[in-house]
Amino acid sequence: MSNGPEREAILQIVERRASLDGRFTDLRRLGTRGGDGYFSILVRATDIRTGQPVALKFFNPLKRFSPDAGYRFDCFSREARILETLAGEKDIIRWISPVGHFTEKFTALGGISIDLPFAYFGLELGETDIESAIMRAEMKPVEILDAFHVMCRAVQRLHARGYVHRDLKPSNFLIMRDGTLRLSDFGTARQPEDTGAPFSSNYVLPPGDRRYAAPEILACLLDDDARIAYAADLFGLGAILFEMITGTVLGLHIFDENFRRQLTSEMASVARGQRTARYNEIVGSIADSHPLPNLAAFSPDVPKSVLPLVDGLYKSLASVDYRKRLIAFDRIFLRIQTSLIVLRNEVKYQQWQERRETFRKARERKLTERKQKVEPLPGGVAR
Repeated sequence: MSNGPEREAILQIVERRASLDGRFTDLRRLGTRGGDGYFSILVRATDIRTGQPVALKFFNPLKRFSPDAGYRFDCFSREARILETLAGEKDIIRWISPVGHFTEKFTALGGISIDLPFAYFGLELGETDIESAIMRAEMKPVEILDAFHVMCRAVQRLHARGYVHRDLKPSNFLIMRDGTLRLSDFGTARQPEDTGAPFSSNYVLPPGDRRYAAPEILACLLDDDARIAYAADLFGLGAILFEMITGTVLGLHIFDENFRRQLTSEMASVARGQRTARYNEIVGSIADSHPLPNLAAFSPDVPKSVLPLVDGLYKSLASVDYRKRLIAFDRIFLRIQTSLIVLRNEVKYQQWQERRETFRKARERKLTERKQKVEPLPGGVAR
């Protein structure tokens, strides 16, 4: 079923409800389409218990009939459980309520009437997101680095709890009404150490947004070692920093869609258990043939004093060769703080650079004068 008239009909069914569970009222879609999720719909509501606006995330009931509906609905349910487990964690979107259910009649195209099962859970409502801020080009360099510090901290908290996100991108970092940031959208999140159900029985496409996916994820290495997703999350952070600085998507500059499809297809044909070894044989050449672009090439509005530091940070995080990627959060935070110190003290830094340059030139001048004094005059007489 398409995402057009049917989606609109589903949104109208939700909006017509006076309340849900006797707790949520004033249901209204977020945006014109109720979000951009293919399997989900987002609705704004009022929580009667607190009087605060909240978001309700629905699994699109029409997608219950898709071939991979079981797996997708498991991801939806797991997201609600993960958020409940992470309740109270700073920098992560706050869980409001567990999964609730109701059924409504729906008349599909052709006049067929069916009972549609609706499922939803509640979470904190964001005001906007980092993707929107990037599009508006409204963030100054200090604000970018401050926000990026929070993003890295959110992922660190997630990893410390044993979870990987696997879909890090600007739109999944929400800006709240008070200006704080929250990591959201845990539909692909998982505990890699969980030996229960697999990530997917036999996926063809890797999880998350392919534009932000690390190359080792495109290469299906998750089947060999699910823990590879920890380093892949760091690639996502590097890609986000690049986009915040340049306003463009990193993935569009290093991999075209044909390369992504080819890499996934070729590595999927390698037997599980052998993919990591095979990938390690070629990742070096992949990195060499797909160099990360320099930030300076995009003429960003970032002072030259700090641009090399930020450029080095993003490249360390987004290294195409995952074996060379910066994954230690303490070092990441140190480099962010160093960049912020330089940025916030740019005037003093520039003055110090000028003084150092003046001192260097004065020293060279004195050395030249001394050399001239000891040079012998014609006839062997010293000056």
